[in-house]
Amino acid sequence: MGSGIGLAVLQLLGMIGACSLMCSQRSGYLRMEGGLRV
Repeated sequence: MGSGIGLAVLQLLGMIGACSLMCSQRSGYLRMEGGLRV
């Protein structure tokens, strides 16, 4: 049960992370801030 929830969370975070990364690169926010790059 726990592994299933963890997998779903990882997939959700992965989708959000990829989307935010693309949006950040497109607007150049990633370069200006730099704090998003971990």
